Amino acid sequence: MSSQLDFIVIGPGKCGTSWVYKILNQHPEVCVSSAKETLYFEEYFHKGDDWYSKFFKHAESGQLLGEVSNTYVFSKEVPARIKEKYPNVKLVSTIRNPVDRTFSHYLFLRRNGTLSCSFEEALVIRPDLQERGNYHTFFKQYEEHFDRSQIKVLLMEDLRVDNRQYADDLFSFLGVKGRLSDEILNEKVLPASKARSPLVARMVKASAGLVRKLGHPELITKIKYNKRVTGALYGEYKEGEKPVLSPETRKELEEYFSLEVEQLSDWLGRDLKKVWQFSK
Repeated sequence: MSSQLDFIVIGPGKCGTSWVYKILNQHPEVCVSSAKETLYFEEYFHKGDDWYSKFFKHAESGQLLGEVSNTYVFSKEVPARIKEKYPNVKLVSTIRNPVDRTFSHYLFLRRNGTLSCSFEEALVIRPDLQERGNYHTFFKQYEEHFDRSQIKVLLMEDLRVDNRQYADDLFSFLGVKGRLSDEILNEKVLPASKARSPLVARMVKASAGLVRKLGHPELITKIKYNKRVTGALYGEYKEGEKPVLSPETRKELEEYFSLEVEQLSDWLGRDLKKVWQFSK
């Protein structure tokens, strides 16, 4: 592996990382790893640079190198490992209203057959659903190892309002020029859906885990972004079929996240309770 890794998108998942991976993959000045989630700094750090380098074999001269992860942001060990290998790397996180992220994560786990219970029950048996919305806590772990100027935080809400400005902000931070077409920016990536067969979805998830353990996460990426495959496995919700987040549960989660959001607002210099329309 080259001594140069220019950027890492550290997550969290369910906040637009798939869209970010897509536009980075389409930019001529950028080379993203062939697997969206190599998990190198998380589960496979012991495999070393040679193993990691295989995900960048397609890189062309002069391109920036980077990877996109859904989970690096949560780990206590990952920041130190990244610092050890690439102390000058740029770090990007894309976040959203933590209540919406929590519910979206729940829908994802229903989609792949992991959960079949109500959202309220899921919060009890899977406390990590809401814990993963404690963004400020996770960013402080990274700030222990990296200068604040190396960390860029983007909001999914801004992406929905103006995807071109969002992309421009990302590219400017990374130091790349040029603009992508509206067609690329507006293409939907992995829209919300349900499993056509929960049993098959669970089997696919288990198979993907095995493939990843065997050291071939790039195969998962190819399948995940193949529209024919995903179309066969998942379908759109029918009217009235999609689970809905109740106002009562939303309010409870807003109270849970309140202090974290206040701290993050101070850290970013932006009133996120206003952006995320938290109730008074």
